[in-house]
Amino acid sequence: MAAAYLAVGDCYIAERDYEDAISYMAKAATTANEMGDMITARLRLAYCYIQVGEEEKARPFLDAILETKQASRQEQQSARELLKQAKLGGPGDRDK
Repeated sequence: MAAAYLAVGDCYIAERDYEDAISYMAKAATTANEMGDMITARLRLAYCYIQVGEEEKARPFLDAILETKQASRQEQQSARELLKQAKLGGPGDRDK
């Protein structure tokens, strides 16, 4: 199911309908059985939260990616870039 939720969420992202994309990406993140799908869902969910101005809601998803040993360097770099874009700092920099 996660792959289907990701696909629908991607359609909403393509249309810049981030609010609807959030609901599908959240479902993808909670139903993912494979780490790759979970990481992808978390990255896109964080991106959508940033786009709607709810940057603090993005942080836990980005921190989780950075703490996941199975995340690739590219996925970790994407998480760092989103943290920087949202001006949230690095993991653990919650006071900034």
